[in-house]
Amino acid sequence: MQRTPFDPMALQPQDLDSAWRVTKAIFDARVYPQFPNRESILVAILDAHERGVPVGAALRNAYVVKGKLGWSAGYLAGLVLASGRADYFELIPEACDALSASVRFKRKGRHEGRHTFTIEDARKAGYFSSGMWEKEPRAMLRAAAIRTAARAYFPDVVSGMYMPDELRGAPVDDDSSAADV
Repeated sequence: MQRTPFDPMALQPQDLDSAWRVTKAIFDARVYPQFPNRESILVAILDAHERGVPVGAALRNAYVVKGKLGWSAGYLAGLVLASGRADYFELIPEACDALSASVRFKRKGRHEGRHTFTIEDARKAGYFSSGMWEKEPRAMLRAAAIRTAARAYFPDVVSGMYMPDELRGAPVDDDSSAADV
């Protein structure tokens, strides 16, 4: 018996009807409990499709908070890198601790940039209303540094995308105007 190569993209919905049909299986499986209904799964699938991201990758990184779609920091960083607009976009390990986290990045054709997010920035933004900031401040600082750097310096890639801690707490401020891109 001859085997045919597996094409993972063949499993991606190709139109709205097929996307809606796949939401039933995904919702019924209950493997993505962050989605309260099929409609929220469909929105994540449509957003992923628009960005050229496979359904599974989007569903593993999307969250519904207060009726809005939020995304993981890793997903935002991945979008920046996959966009082809960055030579690199990465945390600086030696510049990440319990008080701050820093990202270094380079937009194609530009000089290297660095962005730091501090615990004081988080306090001013009101993020400590989320329990995760109390429990895991280092992880939350790293995520916030990624988010704010991506939004400020790659707004053409991630503008309008928020993370769950932003949606849970303080009003969301799209700081894409912070950089001249």
